Amino acid sequence: MKVIEIMQKKLSANILAASLWAASCVAVQAGSANHVMFILDASNSMWGRIDGKPKMEIAKDVLSAQLGSLSANTRAGLIVYGHRFDRDLNDCSDMELVGGYGRYTPSDVRQMLEQISPKGQTPIAAALEQSTHWATMDGSQTVDNASIVLITDGVESCDGDPCAAAAELAAVGIGTRVHVVGFNLEEEDRAKLACIAEMGRGKYFDAANADALGSALKQVGFEVAQTDVPPDSPQPDVPVTTSIFVDDFDGTELQPHWSVQNSDTDAYIVENGELLTISGQVGGFNSAETANIFVLNEALPDGDWDAKLTFSAELKTGRDGFQFGLFKDHDNGLYATLWTKKAGNPACSNIGLTASKWANGEETLFEIPLMGRLGCFVEGKKDIFAFYDSLAETPSTITMHKRGRSYFFTGDFGRRNEDGEPIIFETEPLTSLRTPGNLAITLGKRAKAKGEIAAMIDKVEIFSVSQ
Repeated sequence: MKVIEIMQKKLSANILAASLWAASCVAVQAGSANHVMFILDASNSMWGRIDGKPKMEIAKDVLSAQLGSLSANTRAGLIVYGHRFDRDLNDCSDMELVGGYGRYTPSDVRQMLEQISPKGQTPIAAALEQSTHWATMDGSQTVDNASIVLITDGVESCDGDPCAAAAELAAVGIGTRVHVVGFNLEEEDRAKLACIAEMGRGKYFDAANADALGSALKQVGFEVAQTDVPPDSPQPDVPVTTSIFVDDFDGTELQPHWSVQNSDTDAYIVENGELLTISGQVGGFNSAETANIFVLNEALPDGDWDAKLTFSAELKTGRDGFQFGLFKDHDNGLYATLWTKKAGNPACSNIGLTASKWANGEETLFEIPLMGRLGCFVEGKKDIFAFYDSLAETPSTITMHKRGRSYFFTGDFGRRNEDGEPIIFETEPLTSLRTPGNLAITLGKRAKAKGEIAAMIDKVEIFSVSQ
């Protein structure tokens, strides 16, 4: 199952640059003798501006830097389309290999792109098909370790079938992948571009909504490497986890290592091996009015660690928010929120997981849907509300992972794929130079709504992680 993670934040040129950079990083992790072919959209719409700067100029800046700084064993090429003939000429053969596979400096790439000016159509399918030909023009019979990175702000405009073209391209070699970076697209257009990545066995990065790549970005490097690693190559070390703390809420009182901010003893109880807490108010870690913020006063290990929360929850209000992570104060923390959204149109209801970092009252966040996609999706009322109900009946887990200065979350909410294997959702990592607070738990409604939220917390565990 593909999980598209979406960063709900105002799009900026810097974020777009980060997305393009991330895509190039994904492309170059395919193993030894890597080949990366960038396909750049230079159609008329690339004159559009982001934060006052033309999208074409952003792409030129980023590609100049990235193609000039790829690893020594990576050979890159560059195809451009839509840059030679005006749009009203409807020329769908307007594409050019401006740089064959090779090693380039930033100035080399900038010089290649200097005279490129957005003009014409968007022949994505034809460009992909042509790249299949150009991908074998470097003296080898086939390119087994290849990645294609399509960078576009629009969908096919020349009646081609980009999804089929991507599938054919992926068949060129065992390690071939087609990745797509989209600019400022409508939901319908994003789905069309996502199909290209899916059929090309790659990943879709939605820069248009300031989508930071999501959990796929962390996983794709490993997945591509697994495809391309020779059988006798050394395998990566498996991390070793050691349990160093467990609280299973045995007894009838919270243990001394817990403190409760804005304590309301009528809204929580410890019994039957769980901490039961309820809330009918709007709130969360970032609100000074939130009752019952449970703070674990237990030192976290040095180095890498995991913190795992096992729970079930009754999410009935349609504006629910259940939070776990690091809490320092209402303006500072780094945590996950399991949330629900009930809409008048049942197909627009959803449930998701958000990773948030608050620093001096400023928030950076990433969201991933747990069903369908963010916004309205094809699954109906029966599916989404069955998922809500399952959270109350089946234990779920949210795990916070610290790796270096990066923090991310994974969630197992009882969903299974066609093979019966658990579907693990993973957020995009957030960076913090220092651990921003203590582990904590709270819940509250995200907006005014009828009813209450309830969470049954079974266990909190902390693990040290080492190679």
